Amino acid sequence: MSYLSKEDIDSALLSLVEEYFRAERIEKAKDFFYFSSEYFYNKYPPSKYHREIADALQDFSIKKLAIIAPRQSSKTTLLQRFVIWSAIMKKSHFIVVIGQNFDRAKDFIKDIKSEIETNEKLYNDFGNLKGKVWAEESIRLGEDTQVMAYSKTSLRGVKWKSYRPDLVIIDDLESEQTVNTKTFYSLKEWFFQTVLFLGDSDTRYIMLGTLLSNRSILRMIIENPSWKKLFYKAVMRYADNQSLWAKWYKIISNKNDPNAMINARKFFEEHKEEMLKGAETFWEENPSFDYYNLMIERYVSPGLLAFESERQNNPIQRKSFLVPYDAIQFFEEAPTNLTYFLGVDPSLGVEDYTAFVLIGTDEFGTPYIIDAYQELIDNPNRIIEIIEEYDRSYNLSLIGIEAFGFQRWLKALLLEKNKKIAHKVVDITYQLDSTVKGQKKIKLGSMRNNILRSRFNRNLIDLIEQIVGYPDVEHDDLLDALFLAYTVIEKYAPLLIA
Repeated sequence: MSYLSKEDIDSALLSLVEEYFRAERIEKAKDFFYFSSEYFYNKYPPSKYHREIADALQDFSIKKLAIIAPRQSSKTTLLQRFVIWSAIMKKSHFIVVIGQNFDRAKDFIKDIKSEIETNEKLYNDFGNLKGKVWAEESIRLGEDTQVMAYSKTSLRGVKWKSYRPDLVIIDDLESEQTVNTKTFYSLKEWFFQTVLFLGDSDTRYIMLGTLLSNRSILRMIIENPSWKKLFYKAVMRYADNQSLWAKWYKIISNKNDPNAMINARKFFEEHKEEMLKGAETFWEENPSFDYYNLMIERYVSPGLLAFESERQNNPIQRKSFLVPYDAIQFFEEAPTNLTYFLGVDPSLGVEDYTAFVLIGTDEFGTPYIIDAYQELIDNPNRIIEIIEEYDRSYNLSLIGIEAFGFQRWLKALLLEKNKKIAHKVVDITYQLDSTVKGQKKIKLGSMRNNILRSRFNRNLIDLIEQIVGYPDVEHDDLLDALFLAYTVIEKYAPLLIA
């Protein structure tokens, strides 16, 4: 009778333990999010939004899925892993990849090939996934899944064996060149008449992209109810305390201070807890989505237009409903001896901001937009406090507040608290007729000439964003306050602006 040595027993036990954990991993890998986290290198832990994307990807009841996410969000990487998972789990037989161009589609496949060739953990648990076909535009994953890159010119009536595409991936289809030129119309026709007819009723379409323009295929998809949309921004929620961020911005934008960046960071560190309260980004674990770094991008470099488009999926067009960005005139230093007027759009609650816009007019009646501030306020005393701060700093001539509901009550409270300021308040009557479509556009559109002849403080990023982006902006409260400030000047100031 022969006996196993201690080494043989230990080796056998180790093999059993390893096989047990391997079997456990394989079972857990039926969940795509686990598969992505366990088998691939992740420089940073995934965010809760990656979990949401993963859940939608593996929900095969969703036949049309659009994932609109900012640059650097790893959306393409996640989808490449999903292709591998789909092959392993035998979810797809024929996968078509379409990009901006043929090279882009081939790059998508190239990254999958690289992962298959170098990922030892994937190989150890699932075996060799490298199939008989291993070209730059076409690969076989295992025996049953074909992945092929296609260009616009070759994409019609595609088949592999007896299969029509059961998964179509559209990765960053559009570019600045396609959305803003005549080629957009041919691209749109090709997409809706060819791409969306590649498969059959069981085919899944997954589209990834960043919203580059409001005249784009992605925008049309967003507005199409037959698509499931996952829409993300780098900044999912801005910080509650915008007052401190306004002070920070004045520090960092001070051109006369060679240490502006250092001093701004110091100010932030001193007020960090309060300045980050309520803030949320797409990927908190990734320094590229650090809230402070994102504020540097937005306010300093590369600036508002690029940040809103590339990071916030909020493309601000140079052509605008009110005025284009290029038409806005800025001042470097406001004249002295201005006459100051304040527009106030008050609100109580968590949805709408209370907004303030300060305008100074010179002896010729030229408006200088000095300041614009908005804050979520749930106490009317705070509104009065801010008005008093403006009056102390600028000795306001008149204050325009819309004469409607809560606003009237606010004036009564102001009379009780500060009669001197209350006597400067002018009731602005402009009530929208809810039965007439586009009334607010008409109201705000009436400011166009005033905006064109005004000089703006270039630091007023939020106001400028609302001017250029309206009506496709999340909030327009500063525009309402700007309207009230212009109106009080036009109707009640001795020097009218036409």
